[in-house]
Amino acid sequence: FSETEFTWDGITQSNRNPLLTLGIGSDGLKTGRTEEAGFGLAASAKRGERRVVFVVTGLDTAAQRKQEAERLVNWAFRAFEARALYRAGEPLATADVWIGSSATVPLVPERDVTLLAPSGRLDEARLSIRYQGPVSAPIAAGARLGQIELTAPQMEPVTVPLVASHSVAEGGFLARLEAAAALLIERILPADG
Repeated sequence: FSETEFTWDGITQSNRNPLLTLGIGSDGLKTGRTEEAGFGLAASAKRGERRVVFVVTGLDTAAQRKQEAERLVNWAFRAFEARALYRAGEPLATADVWIGSSATVPLVPERDVTLLAPSGRLDEARLSIRYQGPVSAPIAAGARLGQIELTAPQMEPVTVPLVASHSVAEGGFLARLEAAAALLIERILPADG
């Protein structure tokens, strides 16, 4: 789709995608024209790690198709910005563990977290971490224990599962004794101390 021309059996055919030679990152896809829909283009462009895929149709001429498609792809890259926030496996919080071989377990994003937002709005993004704790042992590595919720103005919230970074086995006799003592103390002493 990104070849500007192709020669087969002595015949050279030019690609009709007008964006390929403009240096705006276009690498495909397909032009078309019908009586009902007019001139159209389904296109793809990539700059750095970002890719934009779009469709324009209903235009009266091939020149309009080129102008509108170029305007749209440049606007898409200019009007939005992406930022990698967290990597999969990066500890973001710690969950308390109930009667486990460890008192806590790190919570990590299940996948890389990248946010795409209108330009200038990423600094307004807010992160909240939610989990129900303490979490009862045993806990398997990768078990979903909570979630990250990212919010930013003019955007739908983005949620990503938080998982246990490693397994936590059930605690032995000492862990059970400590848990029982903590419960007893909590019931005997007033909450304000």
